[in-house]
Amino acid sequence: LRTATWWYSIGKAGLETLLQRQYRHPEDQRELLMQPHVDLAKAWWLLSDRLESFDVTDSSTPQSALATSPGERAMQQAVTVLRQRFMGLCASMAKSSLMPPHQSLIQGQDTTIWLTYPQFAPDAAAILSGNKGTSLPTGSSAPPIPPVEALPLGDTREFFNYARSLVSVALNTDEAETDRVTLPCMLTVLRGRRDFQPSIVIASQNDLINIKVGPKQTDSKNLTWHDVSWKASSCGMVIHLPRGFDLSVLMHENDFRTAWNVVQYAKKVEHSMRPEAGEKLVHDVRLSELQYIGSSGSTPFPQDKIKSCSAMVFERHEEYRDGNGLRSLHRGFRLLLVTDPSHKSLSCVSHELYRQDPLYFEMLTDAAANGTTAMVIRVKEEQKQCRMLLVFPNASSRSSLYDVLNGLSISPDECIVGKMAVTSFDLRAALQGDGVSSRGLGQQNLQWQKLGVTNLRPTSIDGRIPTTVESDHLRIIARHTTGCVTDRVNLGKGELQLRLATAETLVPVLQILREPQKDITASVDERHARPEVVDATTDLLRTCRSQATIREFRFASLPDLHNFQAAITGFTVLYDGVAASFGISRRMMVVPIHHKWQAANVRLQLVQAGNVTRVLAFMEDFIHADALCFQIKSSDNFEAGKGDNKGKKWTVKMVDAKFSLPRREKGEIHPEQKIRRRFVNLEGLEYAEEHDDITVSFDTEQERDRFAQALPASTTVGRGITLKRRI
Repeated sequence: LRTATWWYSIGKAGLETLLQRQYRHPEDQRELLMQPHVDLAKAWWLLSDRLESFDVTDSSTPQSALATSPGERAMQQAVTVLRQRFMGLCASMAKSSLMPPHQSLIQGQDTTIWLTYPQFAPDAAAILSGNKGTSLPTGSSAPPIPPVEALPLGDTREFFNYARSLVSVALNTDEAETDRVTLPCMLTVLRGRRDFQPSIVIASQNDLINIKVGPKQTDSKNLTWHDVSWKASSCGMVIHLPRGFDLSVLMHENDFRTAWNVVQYAKKVEHSMRPEAGEKLVHDVRLSELQYIGSSGSTPFPQDKIKSCSAMVFERHEEYRDGNGLRSLHRGFRLLLVTDPSHKSLSCVSHELYRQDPLYFEMLTDAAANGTTAMVIRVKEEQKQCRMLLVFPNASSRSSLYDVLNGLSISPDECIVGKMAVTSFDLRAALQGDGVSSRGLGQQNLQWQKLGVTNLRPTSIDGRIPTTVESDHLRIIARHTTGCVTDRVNLGKGELQLRLATAETLVPVLQILREPQKDITASVDERHARPEVVDATTDLLRTCRSQATIREFRFASLPDLHNFQAAITGFTVLYDGVAASFGISRRMMVVPIHHKWQAANVRLQLVQAGNVTRVLAFMEDFIHADALCFQIKSSDNFEAGKGDNKGKKWTVKMVDAKFSLPRREKGEIHPEQKIRRRFVNLEGLEYAEEHDDITVSFDTEQERDRFAQALPASTTVGRGITLKRRI
C-alpha cells in the first residue's frame, strides 16, 4: 500500500506538469505514453493485484470479506480511499485529454516498482524510522507508520495538505556504504487544523525513513523547526537529528520555494499574534463573521464574509527615561484580524489605530447586519482605505471591544475615581490663526453624557486619591451620543495647567491647557454623526498632536467640578468662591510707601492635598497677573477685617504672603505667552520671589467666614478676637 501511494503521488505530479505544458503549447496535443502514465500503472497494478484482498469498493463484496481487526479495517479504508482518488484522477485526465493511447508499448519509460535502499546501522536506522530514543534491540523493529500518515494524499480531518514533492536525502554516518548516500524520498508539507505553523513529513518508499518536523514540541523527542537549517543557495535544508546525525534534503527550486513560502507565511501570521516591542495584548475576541474590503484590488481576506476569525487588540507604549525614572506613554493600538487555523488559507492583517485619524466606526444591530450585532471599522492609511465588518456573537462582546479601543475598560489595578455630569465639553486650538481649524467640538452642539476619570487603584488603606503626577493610568473620558474622546493625563510636575472661569457668580467651568500630545484618542460614529462632526473630530485630533490646545469643561454643578479637580490633581477643594477684590500691597524700596495692586471679581479657591494648602486666584483685566497659585501654611498670619453696610468690605489679610508674579517682558507680550500666563499649575511652583501682604475682600461676612474657616490657621481680628477654623 505504501508503494502504491508512492507511485500514485509521483504519477499525479507528473500529470500536473504535463497539463501545464499543454496549456503553454496547445498545438502539441498528441496521445503518447508518458512516464506519469507508467507510474500510475504501477500504482494501479499494486492496488488491483497485490491488494485485491483489501478491496471492498464493490457492492457485491460478501459480508464475510469485511475486516474484523483494526489493522485490517485501516488497510481496507486506505485501499478504498486510494481507489476513489484513482477514479477522480482518471475523470480529470479524460477531461483534459491526458489519457494514454489504448494500445501502447513501453518505450524507454522506467518500469521499476520497488526501490532499493541501503542497510543502515541499528542506531541510524532507529533515528530514520522515527524512533528518537535509543537503538532498538536486536531482532525487534519499530511499529510501521501507516501509509496514510507517511504519504498523505490530501486533506484529512486533522491536517491540511499544501504541497508534496520528490526529494533526495542523505545521512552522514560512519559507514562507507551509507555515508551521504542519496536516497529518494517524498516530502509533504502539512498543517494541523489547530496549529498555525506547518509541519513536514519525509518518507521513503519503504519503512526505512519516517521523519516528521512539527510546529511545537509536544515531548522531548519530537523534532521542531528549531532543528531545521534552511539552505537557500542549494535549494534544500538540513535536519539536525538526535545523537548527532544530520539529514540533508535536496529539493527542486520550485518545490523549495513552495515549501519555504508556506512555512515563512505561517511563521509571519503566528508572529503577528505576539506582542511586538512596546506592545501588550489587552483584548482578544472571537468573531462570528468577518468581512474585509480594501481599496486596492488585492486584499488579505476573501471578499465574502468568512467565519471562525478572531480580533486581537495590542496597546502600544513608548518608554523613555527622565529625571524621575522610566515613564511609559500611550501610543495607540494595533488591531489584528486573523483567521482561525481551521481555515486552510491563513489570512491576517494588522492596522495601527489612532495613528493620525480618529477611530471611524459604525454600530449595526439591525437588518443591515442580518439581525446580528456588528461593528464597522474604517481605517485610512495614506492613500489606502479599508472597511472591516466585525460580527459578534452577542452585544457584550462588541461593547467590550469598543470599550478597550476607547480606553473605557478598567484593568484589575485601575478604578474609576470620579463620574461627573457635564453639560458641554469643548476642545480647540489655543492659538487661532491661519491654517488652524476653528471648528471646536463645543460648536457642534453635541449631546454630552457623563464625564469619567480613571486612575490607578489606591494602594493605601485610607483610600486616598492615587497619585496624579506621571500616572500611566490617569485618563479623562468624555462620551457623547456619537463618539468618545479619551484624554490621557500622563504629565510630569508643572505640566498640568488649569484655569477656572471668572464671573460675578460661581460658574462650574474649568479649562486645561495641554502641550502637543500623541496619547489623545477620539472615536466617531460615521453612521449617526453629522459630517461636520466627523470633520471637526479629525481636524482637532491632528491639531492636538501638532500644537497646544485648550479643553473647556462645563459641569452641571459645583460638586461635579470639585470632584473633577480632585480626580485629576489630587487636591481637594476646601473653598470656592468669588472675591470682590484681590489686592497686593507692594512695599516701595527705600521709602515707607506701599503701592496697592487690586483686581476685582476674582475667582478664588483653597485646595488641599495632605498637609499642603494652596491658594488659586483667577482674574481678568489685571495687568500684573491673570492667575496666581501659591502655598499657605499653618504658621502664616491671617488677619480678618470687619466690614459694614456703608461700602466697607469684609476682608482677610495674608500677612507677608510668599508668591511669585509672572515676569514682565519688555514690549508686547507674545500671544502664546499671554495664553500660558492665564493658567496655573499646582505641583511645580516657582520660587516665591514676592513677600507682600495680600488682602482678599468679600461682600458679606458669611462669605468671609467661609473662606477663613478653610485656611490652615485661625484668623486674628482687631482687639484680639480670634475666629476659630472648624476641624
